[in-house]
Amino acid sequence: MDRSEEFGAELRRRRAAAGLTATEFAARVRYSKGFVSKIETGKKAPSTQFARVADAVLEADGQLIALHEKPFAPRVEPPASPPPARPVPEDVPAATPRLLDDTEAEQTLSAFESMYDEVRKLGQTLNPSVVASMLVPHIAALESLADALHGPMRNDALRLTAHFTDFTGWMTQEAGDDVTARAWIDRSAALAQIIGDDDMIAHAYVRKANISLYQQDAYGTITSAKQAGTFARTPRRLSSCLSREAQGHALAGDFRSFRTCMDRAVEQDALAERERRAQSGPVAGPTRILNPLKLAEGWSLYDLGMPAEAVEVLAPELDDDQKTNGRAWAKIAARLTLALASLREIGRVCALTEELLQVSAVAHSATIRSDLRQLARMLNRWNSDPAVRELAPKLSAALVPTSGGPLPGASPTDLKRRW
Repeated sequence: MDRSEEFGAELRRRRAAAGLTATEFAARVRYSKGFVSKIETGKKAPSTQFARVADAVLEADGQLIALHEKPFAPRVEPPASPPPARPVPEDVPAATPRLLDDTEAEQTLSAFESMYDEVRKLGQTLNPSVVASMLVPHIAALESLADALHGPMRNDALRLTAHFTDFTGWMTQEAGDDVTARAWIDRSAALAQIIGDDDMIAHAYVRKANISLYQQDAYGTITSAKQAGTFARTPRRLSSCLSREAQGHALAGDFRSFRTCMDRAVEQDALAERERRAQSGPVAGPTRILNPLKLAEGWSLYDLGMPAEAVEVLAPELDDDQKTNGRAWAKIAARLTLALASLREIGRVCALTEELLQVSAVAHSATIRSDLRQLARMLNRWNSDPAVRELAPKLSAALVPTSGGPLPGASPTDLKRRW
């Protein structure tokens, strides 16, 4: 018995045990009775979305999802560790940089912090490959600056370097290069470990969990999020660890674990309110999404096969005034279109997708394109609808990556390994 036949037999068994006729079940999952019949007899392989919706309707606690999806091999992330020191040839005397006084150091670090804030704004709309290539010289300059500092000022320079490095990893992921993105994240974690910034290390593992999430790797998402939680030292960071773990459990179809983690994330977020008001200096993590927990919850509900509940959570978060935030607004809109498509609200889907395709960040974001690819596959079910036919060529064009992949120099291996 192949995987499709095994899934179909289990689906039929669970549907019968739930006391649902094929017609009743088809109505609940919003697929035709003929389609469901082909799935149950093994004549047609189920889509990921069908498996998730069926799992939710039949309260299978992720078992139907597990039947559909290939198991992921366990991957345990090693603890973050500093990169090896750069060897110095014996015949070359070590350079002794001029140490800056405190006033010079404060002015220089303040200038770099302003650059960091500005480049994060650019990252919402510009091609992420271009932004990554802009960041690399800043990282090199900050490393040189740290050479010229000592004591707390040196740690401040390294901490800022870790933030620049982390953001470069995010831009590299947005450009579609997950391997290099992980390398940047590792470098950020190593710098954070040198200065004893556990919260920054926790953020690095959250970022790795985010990469696994987009790769549909539930185990990798949960594992990295749990590792992040062992380093988190503040309510804000612990909240982000728990919400990412909740998304991993949702991807695995485990509603109970999802709900437990998400509720704990909300509790920690409430504790973090005072922390946010007192926040100064560079911030790691999302700053343009007004309520990251709502995005995580709505995203998870969709992955759990609960599109109506996902729409209820996501729709209020789609503030038109936030369109200037580009990528942040587009991430919410992309997830909302998927949930609406699952509910067969084709008119709303097409109207929102038209708006979404006008946001420049879409053309440059590998993560947003991954949601749009899923949307395109779903809309094929209604390719005779006039609105879908009108949207299809525009959507297809948006799925083609724009030119400008990772540029020369945009790699952590191109930088000196001082630390």
